Amino acid sequence: MRALLLSVLVACSGGSHKLREPEHQPEPDLVRVVPIDAATPIDAAPPTTAVEMAQVPGATLRMGTNTGNDDERPVHDVVVAPFSIDLTEVTVASYAECVAAKRCTIPDLQVAECNWNRPGLERHPINCVNYDQAVTFCAFAGKRLPAEEEWELAARGTDGRIYPWGNGAYGNEECEIHNADQPTCPVASRPLGRSPYGVFDMTGNVDEWTSSYYCPYARPGCGDRRRTTRGGSSDFIGGTATSRTATAENTIGTGLGFRCAR
Repeated sequence: MRALLLSVLVACSGGSHKLREPEHQPEPDLVRVVPIDAATPIDAAPPTTAVEMAQVPGATLRMGTNTGNDDERPVHDVVVAPFSIDLTEVTVASYAECVAAKRCTIPDLQVAECNWNRPGLERHPINCVNYDQAVTFCAFAGKRLPAEEEWELAARGTDGRIYPWGNGAYGNEECEIHNADQPTCPVASRPLGRSPYGVFDMTGNVDEWTSSYYCPYARPGCGDRRRTTRGGSSDFIGGTATSRTATAENTIGTGLGFRCAR
């Protein structure tokens, strides 16, 4: 099952949201990485609407990988200032508060796989929202979208791991759904997949908007007006902490959501 993604513009606008299989697969004998970045222990899932945040210390991130897709290369150093990031993706319940306050608009795409206004999915990530809707919600919450380098640091720390949880082969660490009627999981329902900072669902569940324009690392400042989305959706099996996708701002889809930073 491929997550249904629709653009409000014609196909030539570049609004298709491609889901890719990574070229690199971890070897089965790789040692599982033990987190080294002073993660805050998480004893329980966060409340439905009061989103807790992880505190991420400033660091020099070795961003990217030399064994992934072309746009993940080359590995390069990026200095990232301290920031905070939501422990979970923004839920339907949280987004509903913004709609009730008349700050956010309801998702434009109304298909069965969109989580908005579906009973029992309040703790699932809000999906089917475009870039502007994500920006508006984060502003309502007194936050902003994370930059791409912040997202990657929060996802993998500073030890060069492949996945948020380490280098081991993936199993029950991420939300993987093969049901066309329900492509997401409740947020924080895969605790084995937490990042070094205790952040949930950095791979799987929904792909996530960042504030960064997309450019291949080898061509910074390329002028592309698409945004970089990160994390991969629940049918993006094998997505890594360095996987990237170029996504037009008007793109909406069942496999696309977001989290906020500050």
